[in-house]
Formats: sequence, structure tokens, C-alpha cells
Amino acid sequence: MAWEPYSGRDAETAGHEAGHAAVAYALGIRFKTTSIVADSDSRGRVVAVSPVFVADLPPEEQVRVRARKYRGMTMARLTDHLMVAVAGAVAEQLLFERVPWSEAFRGTDEQSALKYSRAMWNADDDIAAAYVQFTAVRVRKLLGIQFMRGAVSELAHALLDHRTLSRRRVGAILRASGVPKVPRR
Repeated sequence: MAWEPYSGRDAETAGHEAGHAAVAYALGIRFKTTSIVADSDSRGRVVAVSPVFVADLPPEEQVRVRARKYRGMTMARLTDHLMVAVAGAVAEQLLFERVPWSEAFRGTDEQSALKYSRAMWNADDDIAAAYVQFTAVRVRKLLGIQFMRGAVSELAHALLDHRTLSRRRVGAILRASGVPKVPRR
């Protein structure tokens, strides 16, 4: 069943960002805001606290951080971040059945997901991409649960009304919809 009564690019962006925010909240990943205000890089975003990637650091910093294994991030925590990276595309597909994966999963989401997957498996792009697809199936099952789908829809409606929501407001909407929050791992 497609999402009504909203349609169009803003609604798709709201559904997409609501998916990221709902999964981040449910998995205990801290974020500051979620927004559907476009900038030069994207149509929307969830401003989250992300792990540090060794390859993004200057060479002199890489050795020090490598020794600390991504600042202590466990495999479970990297998986959580990967789930958040794919959640936007999955939500967009669930709410707007006509949106193909190649349109929904793009840009920084795809880059972030592949980075998390490579960090987890120290693998080439084909293996990393396969694990991203596997993770998308898991997220589809999570967001397909009736209360989660309703929560994402409520959050998307709120984004359409307000354009930007604080973490506190997102949490209130999701708690009211029955979304449990997993303690940080």
C-alpha cells in the first residue's frame, strides 16, 4: 500500500530521511537533527555522530587510529551504522512502492554504507556491496513491521510540516508510535 496523501519529491525525501532517523533512534545512534532542507550535497539529511574512518584521516593520524580499531567500535556498532545508512532507501521504497532501489539508494548513503561494509569485512567492493544488500533485507524486515512503518510515516508527515526536526522531537514522535529504543552497545 503506497503512502497517502502526500506524493512528490519532498514526500519521498521526507520518507527517506524518516527511515534514517527511525532506525538510528531504534538502535541508539545519537543524532542532532533530521531535515528535508536541500543543500548542495543532498535533498535532506540526518545529522548524526559517525565513527571515524581511517582512510579519511591524514596519514600521520591513520596509524594511531588503526590501533584503536575505529575508536573502539564493535562489529555490532558498525552494523548498526550500516543499517542506518541503508534505512533511508528502504523506507522510501516501502512508502513509495514505485521508487527503484537505484534511485532511492544513492550518493552519500551509498558511499557511507560501502565504507561501513569495507571497514567491517576488509573486503573488496563486490563483497562490501553484497553485504550492503544483505543488510538492506534486514532493514526492510525491521521497517516492514506495522508499528515501525506507521512510525516512519508519522515522522515523514512531521518533516513535511516542519522541514527540520530536533532529536528530541523525533524521539517524541517515535515513542508515541511505540518504537522501542535499544540501549547503546
